[in-house]
Formats: sequence, structure tokens, C-alpha cells
Amino acid sequence: MSRLGKFLLQNWGNLASVLGLILSALAAFFAHRASVDADKARRSVLARSMAEDINAGIKLAAEITILIDKGKLELALSKCNDLLDLPNQIRTRWDSDLTIGSKDHWLAAHEQLDSMHKVLSKSVNSELSQKELNALRRSCMQVRTTFIEEYGTAQRFIDGGANERH
Repeated sequence: MSRLGKFLLQNWGNLASVLGLILSALAAFFAHRASVDADKARRSVLARSMAEDINAGIKLAAEITILIDKGKLELALSKCNDLLDLPNQIRTRWDSDLTIGSKDHWLAAHEQLDSMHKVLSKSVNSELSQKELNALRRSCMQVRTTFIEEYGTAQRFIDGGANERH
């Protein structure tokens, strides 16, 4: 028997252990990599879901602006009701994924919507002054701007900024 044959015969257990250790290390490496990829995919799906929520808010804010411009304040009030809780819902649902700046944006959007709701509620019983209508339009634009900026942040994450937070 050759030296190599004798060596393999005498040390086959040790060699099998080393081979097992190498294969285990490779399996752990690939499992970790798969876990990281799965986490990225999960976060991307969540960001898409957030973007869909935000996009719905953008559309509602645009509708409210159009309705105010057309003098259809009761319909604007109804749409404002639909939109009123969305910033808080987004802030609460995505709390762990939002930066403090984003949380502040959503809080400000909710406050603007609350103010708009109060003014629009007043319009049901009395006519609004031009000053109040202009303030409503500005508030609508600020809310819409917040939704658009936060949508852009979510889209940036979806498009590849996987290490960025909202």
C-alpha cells in the first residue's frame, strides 16, 4: 500500500471531520447570505406597501384641492375625512422604519388635515371667506407636498437604497 493510502486509512476520521467542518462553514455562509437577501426582499415589499399607502394619500390630497377650487366644499370635507387619519396610520404602522424627520412630517400633515377638517366643517353651515379658502388651498398643497416627499423617500428605498431608512 502506498504512503498516501496508509495516511488516508489511518486518518480518514480526521479528514472527514475537516471536510464536514468546511462544508458546514459553507452552508452557514450561504444560509446567512440567503437570510440577508430575504430580509432585503421583505423590506422592499414593505416599502412598496408603504408607497401604495402614501400614493393613495397623494391622490386624495389632489382631489381635495380640486374640490375646493370648484367650490364643492362638502365633497372636500368627505375626502378630508378619508385622508385625515392616514398620516397617523402610516406613522404608527411604519414606526420602526421611519426616521424622526419622517415622523415629524406625518405629524405636521395630520395637524394640517385636522385644521382643514375644522374649516371645511365650518363651511357646511356658513360661507368661507376668501382668506379661509386661500388658507385651505395652502394647507392642501402642504399636505400633498408631504405625501409626495415621503413617497419619494419610499421609492428611493425600493429603487435600491436598501440600507436607507425612511
